[in-house]
Amino acid sequence: MRINNVTILAVSFLLALSQNVSAKKPAITFTSNKNFTYDHQTAIIDGDHTAFKLDNRVEPIAKIINSYLDKSLYFNTDFLLDVKRVRKFHTSKKKSKACNVGTIYRVTTADNKRLGCTYFNRNSDKLLVVAGGFTNERELMSPFIDMFPDFDIVLMDWRGHGFNPKATVINPVQHAFSIAPKEITFGEKEHLDVFAVVEAFRLLKKFNTNGVGYDEVFGLGVCYGAFVFTKAASLAERLQFGLPAELCGNGKKLSHAEEELIHLRHALKKSGQSYKEIAEHGLFDKLILDGCWLSLPLFVEKIKNDVATLVNPQTGGLSKHWLFSKAGFKTALDFIATHVVGLQHHSEIDLLDYVPTLTKTPLLFFSGKDDYMIRRHEFETLYNAIPNPEKTVVLTSNHHVRNHWKQKEVYKLVSDLFLLFPHDQFIGYLQNPELIVNYNTQHFIAACSAALGGEARLPHSVESN
Repeated sequence: MRINNVTILAVSFLLALSQNVSAKKPAITFTSNKNFTYDHQTAIIDGDHTAFKLDNRVEPIAKIINSYLDKSLYFNTDFLLDVKRVRKFHTSKKKSKACNVGTIYRVTTADNKRLGCTYFNRNSDKLLVVAGGFTNERELMSPFIDMFPDFDIVLMDWRGHGFNPKATVINPVQHAFSIAPKEITFGEKEHLDVFAVVEAFRLLKKFNTNGVGYDEVFGLGVCYGAFVFTKAASLAERLQFGLPAELCGNGKKLSHAEEELIHLRHALKKSGQSYKEIAEHGLFDKLILDGCWLSLPLFVEKIKNDVATLVNPQTGGLSKHWLFSKAGFKTALDFIATHVVGLQHHSEIDLLDYVPTLTKTPLLFFSGKDDYMIRRHEFETLYNAIPNPEKTVVLTSNHHVRNHWKQKEVYKLVSDLFLLFPHDQFIGYLQNPELIVNYNTQHFIAACSAALGGEARLPHSVESN
């Protein structure tokens, strides 16, 4: 959407957010990280090591290796913003790429919400689940279909989100933003969406392959998607491995973390599904998180201060408009939002309450050093709170969640290396462009061999010269 589409309805439901987030939770204590540097066009931070500049040769190499992305229709913004057209293209037959034909599925969550998903079956042993930002239809995540052609792909809608060509939309907010206000909980229950989607497509794979299933399931979340994926991954680890002692109560009184786990177990059990796949394999083997929020209240505060950030999250544009500074106007909109639009919640979700137990899932972040929606001190605070040593940041010079557009070839290269290799080897590639060239040379030779009838082999290690 463009800035001229910011209507009174946009303002009203965003002000509903500000009204319904209470101020009881203590303010976040922000922390800094001496290993972060903002002097480079693109930098890499690995665990607790000092940031290093991404070698200038990596981007030209990435553009050569992944030059095909320039020809992808999914990187054409005029096409991508036409959701109806994209949906039709997803499911239509392709002359040369049968593996790029999507199938529409509906997945039911543990609390009986129906989610729309589009599944691209490439007969891979790896699945990538992709989720977008707040108010985004899943079709806007289409660039990742062509970016990761070797993986099966699921594009998922959040509860209350998505385009339904068969539905007659009367609610003006739903018509304008493709969201159903009363179904959205802003991360309070959306982790159930993630559990349902992963479980469903693991089971579908087993059904289609006589019980073989996926070797690995990865997640890629953008903005709101990254926020919910992070919470969901933490909860999944708590389910699987239990809570650390410091998050438990005194035996007489339950802690908030204990109560939340009890509610989660109850919700999963009540659904009538066993969620055996997640119990056995966990939720995600690895996670890519792009433009991840730190907390819902912080996000709401930014929207409240400049409502235009909803459609232009990098620059906003209405913070000084005379109309929005009037107290009486805001009071009237609060009333409309609460009693007419119906978009309400009482959530204070803060990832600092979750990520301290995120210890098993390797994480790759993409973060813009001048991201207006996720400020430097916010992201450093989030990063510092994660104890997992296998955490990596690609610190870019791009605007909020524009990394996969502005540096799409590098985005793919780094993501592929992260998903395919152990952590130390992944970092080694980023530090040594020659290794990237060697690996891709072997990959090309293997592909040519397969095309000529030889045995196709994807090398998992290469030796430096």
